[in-house]
Amino acid sequence: MRKSDGTVSQIGSGTQADPYRNLIAVVDSAVPGEHIYLEPGTYEMYNMAQAFGLVQSWLVPMTAGTQADPIVIETDPAAVNWPNKVVATLDFQLMPAAPSTSRSMAIVLPDWWVFENIEVKNALDRIFWVDSAHDLIYHNDLHHVQLTETQDNVGIVDIMRRGGGDYNDFIIGNNIHDFNPDGASGLLGQTLNEGCTYSETDQYYTTYSALFATNIANINSFSQTTLAGYTAPPDNNVYFYANLVHNCLDGIGTKIPEFGPWYVLSNIIYGTQNGIKFTMSGTVGNPSLVRNNIIYNAPVSGGYQFETGIIVGWPITDRNLGNADNVTITNNTIINANNAATALYGGFNDAIDNNVFVTTGSGVAHFVYGGGYSGGSGIAGGGGTNTAGEYFDGGGVWPGVEGEYLFAVSANNPYYASMPDYLQTTGWGAETFNGNLYVSSPIVHFAGTPAVAPDLDGTDIDTNATVMSWSALSGLFADAASDDYRAGASPGILATVGSQIP
Repeated sequence: MRKSDGTVSQIGSGTQADPYRNLIAVVDSAVPGEHIYLEPGTYEMYNMAQAFGLVQSWLVPMTAGTQADPIVIETDPAAVNWPNKVVATLDFQLMPAAPSTSRSMAIVLPDWWVFENIEVKNALDRIFWVDSAHDLIYHNDLHHVQLTETQDNVGIVDIMRRGGGDYNDFIIGNNIHDFNPDGASGLLGQTLNEGCTYSETDQYYTTYSALFATNIANINSFSQTTLAGYTAPPDNNVYFYANLVHNCLDGIGTKIPEFGPWYVLSNIIYGTQNGIKFTMSGTVGNPSLVRNNIIYNAPVSGGYQFETGIIVGWPITDRNLGNADNVTITNNTIINANNAATALYGGFNDAIDNNVFVTTGSGVAHFVYGGGYSGGSGIAGGGGTNTAGEYFDGGGVWPGVEGEYLFAVSANNPYYASMPDYLQTTGWGAETFNGNLYVSSPIVHFAGTPAVAPDLDGTDIDTNATVMSWSALSGLFADAASDDYRAGASPGILATVGSQIP
């Protein structure tokens, strides 16, 4: 294996005295139950591929582990020493994976793999592309990824599910940082779909390729049951837990509205433009959960101006898969976002409870936008197309107002008559706010003047809010074990995870 000192050895026999040198081949041929130990040092992945005559430098596991026999790759536990940076470092050298490939997606994982205690850096577009289930990415230092000119929907850790279905993937205790959206040439601007962690799953696309092909004219009259028949299996139970995330456009982000539930728990996020951008709906009985995260303004070299703490929902959506509906956002602390502590694009049945919102200067507690129903020019039946020609319902009919999700869906909702039938026939509660702490009277800013009475402009969302001084709030910041919802005991969401959580 080529090391940072430039030496190249033969393949090796796999013993401690004569280890394998070609990590790419070792990962490619791993079988269930194997445990791959890496000696501390820097492994230059592109140079390694060249030395062994390989066309690609990225690691592509070909075989899944099993529940009884996962496949583990880590720095030799007898040698690893994080405080002194004694660890295996995989350096992808910002080089393409192969002459015909414009990117180096450093690690692509199948099911039941564990990747821990390794530093990975200098990849193009992404480090982990997780298109699999039951994987654990634990206690790694993942950093410095650049975007190539032709890529989008990228991040250091990407959940890129293509087939739909249960995930049970865990991203735990990692230091995830320094995603550069400008690319190696420095020519690219910021785009909507990139972050330290990001998702793009197939559920949305599979649904609409079938749905829109034959039912454009009837979409507004569909029931929820009919819509569910077109929906690929939901991508459930992804955990972002106790990570340090910084120096990225978005900290932890999901792209388009889909079903979870997903869990974003106990992460610390700073040096980002947006802390958490969350579109993943849960269900009435099993909501998606954003809890115990700390998101704050810490200007750092290579970081961004902190604009928004948690974005709920997506600005452009037909809502047939929901828009961050059935989400619980609780016990988070958001400090000094320049725009808003929360930006609200949806959704119904959400609970924004027991959070601390510290806003000073121009920042407000809640910025309220339209929920994404409205489209471009209207066509018969209430449908519409955007400028790219993509179809979605509501264009030309839905009023395109701010804050429709702040009312329960009933005949009393001022927008009820404009809603698609599946919303009218399904019980959807209003987005609620309870028990939050603020440093000033809760400030609500609307993106525009709502088009339908009652007039929401100036509404105080949290009518029972507790307002405290910053000094009084600071006294509440304690690390009592009884308040630590990261623990596995009830009511911690991780209680059901069992031995997979260290």
